[in-house]
Amino acid sequence: MAIKEKINALLAQAHEGMYEREEVMALTLLASIAGESVFLLGPPGVAKSLIPRRLKYAYTNARMIEYLISGSTLPDELFRPDSETAGTVFFLNDIWKAGPDLQNALLRALNDKSFRLNEQEKPIPMKALIFASNSAPPEDRGFDALWDRILVRFTVGNIEDLQKFDAMISAPPGKDAVADKIADEEYRVWNSRIDSVRIPQNALNIIHSIRECTKQHDIYVSDCRWRKIVRLLRTSAFLNGRDEIDLMDCFLIKHCIWSKIQQIPLVSQFVDAAIENYGVAGDFVKLADELLALRTEIAAETTSVKDAKIKTLELVYEDYYEVMNPPNAYNTLIRKSDFDKLTESNYLILLGYFNTISQRVDLINSYHIRKGTGPFGIFIEDKEYKLKITIQEGKQQITKKPDPQIERQWDSRITSFLRSTAGMKEEIEQYRSKSLDHFRTNLFVKPELANIVESHITAMQNQIEQLMREIQELQKTYKNIKDEEVMLESQRR
Repeated sequence: MAIKEKINALLAQAHEGMYEREEVMALTLLASIAGESVFLLGPPGVAKSLIPRRLKYAYTNARMIEYLISGSTLPDELFRPDSETAGTVFFLNDIWKAGPDLQNALLRALNDKSFRLNEQEKPIPMKALIFASNSAPPEDRGFDALWDRILVRFTVGNIEDLQKFDAMISAPPGKDAVADKIADEEYRVWNSRIDSVRIPQNALNIIHSIRECTKQHDIYVSDCRWRKIVRLLRTSAFLNGRDEIDLMDCFLIKHCIWSKIQQIPLVSQFVDAAIENYGVAGDFVKLADELLALRTEIAAETTSVKDAKIKTLELVYEDYYEVMNPPNAYNTLIRKSDFDKLTESNYLILLGYFNTISQRVDLINSYHIRKGTGPFGIFIEDKEYKLKITIQEGKQQITKKPDPQIERQWDSRITSFLRSTAGMKEEIEQYRSKSLDHFRTNLFVKPELANIVESHITAMQNQIEQLMREIQELQKTYKNIKDEEVMLESQRR
């Protein structure tokens, strides 16, 4: 039987009668196989002890030690020499009543799976170490180190669904037996193979994002804890029949990093966001930043702004230029449209003046007129006259065509960008071409969380295509740059 089929069958039996406890049961089994511990937070009477009891039956020849912790509980009450004879599932209730000696012993058990007896190190061949309490650890009581080592944290409450509640109160006493047990040799072989499960870059990108969020929100997660988290994800991938962590495995992180109850919704939110933003084509953000840097570089290389004074012809009476020192007082104005068509050859063009009585321009005399020697003059009957000008002061944008060598460097970077986006697009299309059903059959993660993964894939596909268009447009922009000067803002003097 394949590993995933075996675990699926085992969980199906373990879930029998576990109303609204299926997820925590699955996570406890996962943590147990990963060699990690579990903390169950919940009030009395919510079947916290049922979880380790069922877990015991998942293993061949396992037994359970259940202990209600008090301030006087000593390490040798829990860890006895006869525990060497079989794998043990420890269930320690009211854990935050433990005294310093027991805390130290539990730390050794979590770190090394051993305890000290008569100055000698003794192995603890345990299959699971499960803690429970009706509260999170009290602050300033010295539990920080122990709390950091307990990896999976889960809240357990009363049954909410009314039909499941009715089924629970009506059902006969359940059977704890599980037929599809995990043999000691299987457990040993699995543990030797789990660490070879690959960690893809997108999983690392997700972890980096979540790690940054924990720092921003002052949620302490030690490096040692992150290492344990990664092993949990690897174990999930392995038991799901994969040789690589996938996006669904990463949802398990939300059960491993909260420290206070009020942090649970926040942690869930930024874990979901990290998977949505970095799950596929995780280099997208980096590439977008690099493209922005190139865009800024192109602008700096080809465009500058300076203070400037620019002379321009001044329009009067809306459509005319004024001749300075004209041939006579009745020939002071030339129509703009006539001026614009002037060449170095003479044309017969009407000149005129502004009639103050009729409040209009009257064009009355024709002259032979051609372009002047500069942009602000004309020849009238072979004599040059200046036209009235205005001076604009303001900001002038100067655009210059890039140096060919620099342009070739930009072309090379554009080619690299397009190659990267093509690789991302191919990655997305590979995800899209596959059946995504496997996202909904993860043994340890709620199937509805696959919606986040699938929507992320669609969004990333659109963003990558948009980025490719922006890259191509940027190349067209710098290749079409011409030398020119443009007034950005001005004020007449």
